[in-house]
Amino acid sequence: SSFVYRARRPFHPERFYDLVQAEWPGVVRSKGFFWLAAELTLAYSWSQAGAMARHGLAGYWWAAVSEEDWPSDLDSIEQIKKVWDAQTG
Repeated sequence: SSFVYRARRPFHPERFYDLVQAEWPGVVRSKGFFWLAAELTLAYSWSQAGAMARHGLAGYWWAAVSEEDWPSDLDSIEQIKKVWDAQTG
C-alpha cells in the first residue's frame, strides 16, 4: 500500500532528525520534499529506498522568491499559483 503525507507546516529539526535515524519497518521507498522550522525559506529533498536514504537542499520555496524572479512563462506561473496557499505560499 502507499501513504501520502501532506502538511503546510515545517518539521521541528531535532524531531525530524530523530525520525530519519529510526528504523522504518515495512517501508520500502519514500521520497519528496520537506521543510524545516530552522530555515523557513529553504526546501529540502528526501529519497529513501531500503536502508539507503539521501537528503539535500532542493532550493527555495516560491514564497521566498520575489515574483520578479519567478519563471516568465505562463504555464509555470499557473502551476505555482495553482498550489499556492495564502498563509504559507
